[in-house]
Amino acid sequence: MQRQHSINARELIADIRLGVTDFQLIQKYSVSPRGLEALLRHLVDMGLITETELEEREQFTDSLIIRGFLASRRGTIVLD
Repeated sequence: MQRQHSINARELIADIRLGVTDFQLIQKYSVSPRGLEALLRHLVDMGLITETELEEREQFTDSLIIRGFLASRRGTIVLD
């Protein structure tokens, strides 16, 4: 059986707007990457964050993933 816990939406939204990374949100709220994606989509559906905020977040995450992949291909480490 899947364990459920409550997440304070106001705190999550504040973290999102402060620029907390997906990795940090996953750790703080004890959710999977897929669970975080569902939470963010739910916040948009409820009108608590905008579609633009979600898209900007996805673009930021995508660019970090691409940079990390390219760095790993070059054998370098990305520290930021």
